Amino acid sequence: MSHEQRSFKVARLVVRRLIIPLFADFTVTGLENTPRTGPFISAANHQSMLDIPILMAVLPRRPSIMAKDSLYFRGSHWFWRWGDAIPVRRDGMDRKALRSAAERLHAGIPFGIFPEGTRVRDGSLGAGKAGAGMIALRSQAPVLPVAFAGTAGILRGNRPHLRPRVTMTVGPPIAHEEIAAAGGPQAATDLIMHRIAALLPPEARGAYAEVPKDDGA
Repeated sequence: MSHEQRSFKVARLVVRRLIIPLFADFTVTGLENTPRTGPFISAANHQSMLDIPILMAVLPRRPSIMAKDSLYFRGSHWFWRWGDAIPVRRDGMDRKALRSAAERLHAGIPFGIFPEGTRVRDGSLGAGKAGAGMIALRSQAPVLPVAFAGTAGILRGNRPHLRPRVTMTVGPPIAHEEIAAAGGPQAATDLIMHRIAALLPPEARGAYAEVPKDDGA
């Protein structure tokens, strides 16, 4: 086992056994839906900064994460190296980041994205951006919808609250054929977001409160 692999195992253990229990009463369901081999895109809603390490530590196969470039401040580089993260600019379409995501998926590496592009602090589901659908369409990889509930209450005012109840729900993968049938990038993103919404309680579905009856989720 390489030094990088050992470091990853230790970091993953610290997040799962120490950091998550310290900050939340955490429950996860649906991990069996995670593809065991090949590339996939894990697409999750975004309520808290802790969504990123939770996603990387809890999924059976660690995804390479796309995260906004402003998070890459001094002292945090070890974390992003551990996560094989891809920095992305938020001021328009970052084609370099999209190419990096495509390269990882082409190599069979799982990839993680938060389609809303930013945290939605009130815990509701925000509108997804077209970039997620574009990556899914171009890579032809299945998309694994992931729904977080309760993480918005973990770091209120940048101070940890007393272990709020947090759930992470992993839904069945969405096949590429179904994503392609949705239409263009924004339509593909909306399909993904509706699948995430279906994993959330109705009051948390926000922009996707109306789940299509023929969605099949």
